Amino acid sequence: MGTRARLNPDLAWADVIALATLAGIGFTVALLIGELAFPGMAVGEHVKAAVLIASLTAALLATVLLRRRNGVYRRLYEEENLDEDADGVPDIHQRSSDEQLS
Repeated sequence: MGTRARLNPDLAWADVIALATLAGIGFTVALLIGELAFPGMAVGEHVKAAVLIASLTAALLATVLLRRRNGVYRRLYEEENLDEDADGVPDIHQRSSDEQLS
């Protein structure tokens, strides 16, 4: 099933997913309400453990995804700014239109 959502051409769905994963850390705060809902019960310890595990999982997964995306953007940046002939103009701007299309 397709989506009607359209992203800016400079933004990829992988970026959105990585940031959404990082936002998953914030959702775990809702688990803290469980401690308030079950005061003095043994469930409170389970809630604390769940909060810690969910926060760590979201942080680790977001780290992996964001580092991967950072690598992609770093390679693109380096390719766009490559100046092998040292004339002060990036080579990508000096290619003929036939070379850029292939």
